[in-house]
Amino acid sequence: MIELGRKAILPDPRSVTTSRAAKKQNPMSISKRQFIKSFGLAAIATFNGATLVNAQNQLSEEEPQELIRKLKNLLEGVFSAGDEDKKKCKNVVNALLKIGAPAVPELINALEDGNELVRMYVADALGGIGTPAAPAVPALIEAMRYPGVNSMELRGSVIKALSKIGSPAVPLLRKALKDKYLLVQIGAADALGEIGAIAAPAVPALIKALEDKYVDVRISVIRALGKIGAPAAPAVPALLEELKKPANEEMRAEVKFETETAFVKIGVPAVPYLEKIGQDSPERKEEIQSIIKVINSTHQEGSQKLNTAPAMSHPKP
Repeated sequence: MIELGRKAILPDPRSVTTSRAAKKQNPMSISKRQFIKSFGLAAIATFNGATLVNAQNQLSEEEPQELIRKLKNLLEGVFSAGDEDKKKCKNVVNALLKIGAPAVPELINALEDGNELVRMYVADALGGIGTPAAPAVPALIEAMRYPGVNSMELRGSVIKALSKIGSPAVPLLRKALKDKYLLVQIGAADALGEIGAIAAPAVPALIKALEDKYVDVRISVIRALGKIGAPAAPAVPALLEELKKPANEEMRAEVKFETETAFVKIGVPAVPYLEKIGQDSPERKEEIQSIIKVINSTHQEGSQKLNTAPAMSHPKP
């Protein structure tokens, strides 16, 4: 380092020393320290990347039971994993994903582990495996049953896993809407919403769930029907009735918002149902016309944007 008064000029870290000793040094024997000094952060990334790949390759050669044992050991007595532990846990999950369907039986067993973090990472692995993890659906639903320190994170992982399993999860989720535990009912509705249009066979069960006495359940059901979209059009009369149910001011505002959002997401297929109700209930005609107007204007704007989108220009040959 060359000092000029109070300022210091550092040599370029990318420059390689040109001393006689360095000239005589075999270039193939360059040290990690010299390499990093010469090429900066790119060198660090190279060394770290190689280490990560080696670690993942070693893990992928292990049996599912051994990988899950490592996951449990990493998280033993831990309520909140640090960054380093999270990386290690992610490596284990990635190794399980490479194994795929053959790992599912061991992962199902691990969903009974007493540590919520273990169950969370196991759910992540099952979600990554996707449809072949369908045998895990009952255990995933069971994992939402009991609250704990990390229950929100666990619930999120379970819902994501169920949504990635997709249509094979729908029949059991439909039944779970009637579960005696509130968290399971809400989780089932949320998962059906994330599955989307292919969860259409659950629409009758979701309509029935709008009769639940707990407004939190009903809000999750309304949200799910909106995410299912056009196939949820038969739910329109029940959704409209939801706006009439008594609730405190805060909940009433949330129900109104979610219901109107659901109407827009269901879209044009909702309009005939709304028109019929308007004919049968003249006192609600103004309210219904307002909803139809919002649906039509939203979908017309969407169509116009598609129609007026500039065509992609292609370079001339």
